[in-house]
Order: sequence, then C-alpha cells, then structure tokens
Amino acid sequence: MITMRELADGIGTLLAQLGVQRPVVAGLSMGGLVAMEMALERAFGVAGLALCATTAQSVTPQEARDRAARAAQLESEGLLPLALDMGGRLFGPAARRDPDLVGFILDMMVHAPPAGAAAALRGRALRPPYRELLGGVTVPTLVVAGDSDPYAPEPVVEELVAALPGPTVVRLEGVGHLPNLEAPDAFNAALRAFAERA
Repeated sequence: MITMRELADGIGTLLAQLGVQRPVVAGLSMGGLVAMEMALERAFGVAGLALCATTAQSVTPQEARDRAARAAQLESEGLLPLALDMGGRLFGPAARRDPDLVGFILDMMVHAPPAGAAAALRGRALRPPYRELLGGVTVPTLVVAGDSDPYAPEPVVEELVAALPGPTVVRLEGVGHLPNLEAPDAFNAALRAFAERA
C-alpha cells in the first residue's frame, strides 16, 4: 500500500533534488489527491494548485471495500479486468471516436505494474477528508473538469469547488476523465494561464 501523502513526499523529494522552489502543482484524477496533499503541507512551498478531473469526497465504507477487492483482483488477474471495466467510461464523446487515443490509454493501463496499481488503490481508500481540509489552502487554485466525466460528474465538481477558497473553474465541453488528452489545447491553455498568474 502507498498513501497519497507518501506519493506527495516522493514528488517533494524530487522537486527538492531538482532545485524547484514554489512549484505550481497540477494533479489529475488520483493525482489530484496527491496535489491536494502537497498544497496542504506548507513545507512543499506550493505556489498554486490545479485540480483536474478529481474529487474531494470522503471515503465511504463501501468504497473502501470495493477498492480492497479491486486491489486483490489486480494482484491475481492483472490489469486487464480493470482496463475493460474503466475503458468504456474514461472518455468523452469526441475521444470515443478516436481509436488511436483509446488504444493508447488501454494499452498503457494493461501494461502497468499490477502491484503498483493495487498499492495505489489501497492507499486511495485511506485518503483524509479533503473536503474538510481544502478551506485551509492559501494559494491560488484552479479546477478543470470535463462535462462528460462519470468519475467526476457535476455534483462532485461542485463539491470540490465549494471546498476551495475562490478557485478559477474551467469546464470543458464533451470531455471525459482525461481532459489533458481529450482536449489538450484547451487544457494546456488553461493550465498555462493559471501557472502564469500563480
């Protein structure tokens, strides 16, 4: 198992080794949870926080059970069952018509190390109540969300936005859970503009 805080610590160590000070941190999906950890810990010196296709929802007992079961399945069967389960829901309408993009993502998922994916699933089930903590973030924030993302639908996005102190919000039409790949020009423009302001 690896927690979101442990992942954040690893990124913080790398940034320190590279001599990066006051980073603007962006995280997508589970990466958003890691980015939240970095912004909540002042020692990382984060200058801005961009949260993309992610959630601040608390873990429910059912989610914890589901993640534990899925982690065990990954260890015994590999990534194919997860890729098949998630594959049809990751993408928005436009991306579903792009076989190269869909094939690239599914291939990457299938060939990821099962042990690492299982460890991350277990750690994600132990995440803290970010919704209650994000009010303490003191740096500029950005939320990027696709309007066709079943993993971060509008109620989840609204909850995240409400938990943050005055975020900039960018909604991308026809985009699912991978806005950086489904709408790269709009996504990159939003992050670049935010980073320059932060």
